[in-house]
Amino acid sequence: MQIEIGVEPASQGFDHVQRHDDRVELFATRLAEGRHIFTYVVRATTAGTFRTAPARAEEMYAPEIFGRTPTAAELAYVTAQITELLTGYGPIPLLMIDGWSWKTGHRRVPYQQIRALVKSLQPDCLMLDNSHLMSPWENDLGGVEEAQGNWFVPADNTFPVVQMQKINAAGGNDWFWAPNVGSLMSVTTVVDEHLKRVEPLWGNFLLNCPPNRDGLLPPEIVTRLGEVGAAWAPDTTRPPLPPQPPQIDIPYDPAGSTSTSGQSHFAIDGLDDFYTYTVWESAGALPQSMTVDLGDVRENVSVLNYVPRYVSQMGPSTDGAITSYNVYVSTDNAAFTMVATGDWPVNGLMKTASFDPVAARYVRLEATAVNGTNAAATELAIGARR
Repeated sequence: MQIEIGVEPASQGFDHVQRHDDRVELFATRLAEGRHIFTYVVRATTAGTFRTAPARAEEMYAPEIFGRTPTAAELAYVTAQITELLTGYGPIPLLMIDGWSWKTGHRRVPYQQIRALVKSLQPDCLMLDNSHLMSPWENDLGGVEEAQGNWFVPADNTFPVVQMQKINAAGGNDWFWAPNVGSLMSVTTVVDEHLKRVEPLWGNFLLNCPPNRDGLLPPEIVTRLGEVGAAWAPDTTRPPLPPQPPQIDIPYDPAGSTSTSGQSHFAIDGLDDFYTYTVWESAGALPQSMTVDLGDVRENVSVLNYVPRYVSQMGPSTDGAITSYNVYVSTDNAAFTMVATGDWPVNGLMKTASFDPVAARYVRLEATAVNGTNAAATELAIGARR
């Protein structure tokens, strides 16, 4: 929702508008995909500070299906917390966030804004949102939450990745401490079944060890970590990390999307949960495409990342993986220019198309060949290199 003082209100695409003292209600029989802005006039009748409530959208006869925008106060709180963390405690090599993608989504709390803040304060700080995607979509590295059911780093992984698990198989309060923490991983489980398995796949093992209420690790956990340290040595002969595709250093949050078939908004919603993935799936003969609106013309668009289908409670799938593609750009959604074409291997890893920087507001991914019948995409990300 956008407030523009002095703009006379109108229906602005909605079927009916109700204006109240404390809210404005908008009704529509049908809304197209994308961003919808309603402007209206407000008048302050007393001196003071005023806050606007978040915009909330819901289905009239199924109000349990809803979404809302963040308030300015919520975003201010998040950015203040991040600023305090990254300015008051020295260098932080890894900033890990849990619940962003699978709880609120990268659109409701805008990834573009948060990433820009983090990198402005500590450029070398790696960002890892526990997105339940095993590839580095809107992340600096991939993450695999073993405790959530993602199991292990995929055998065909080529990205820097972090495997996450709890040291305690019993007790505790999920990832946190409780007096009944127990059934600790054995040295063999940590070393042979995790470290030795993850390291050859260019992964780090993040072992969660919950501190107690005094802020200290329980003695039994300290002892076990010492035993692991004595039993483990890194493999110095491991091949180096494979060459990585160009990274999106400056992301552009999508404002909307359209497609030749299917529900394209599923591929830009920024919502990914191991138990509920949303996936764009085309229908009909190829080629099929989806077009992302970046909201404004961006001067240096140069990278598109594509995440194939993810299946709830299973993970990445090759069904519908795009194997041949074209990328087009446009400033007006009318005249499009091809900027990239190529082939991608059949696997569940995130794919990248890179091209010379170009001014664009609309970016179109066209699938000309897929593994299976219909093209599928869990997420798209578009941005620029530095």
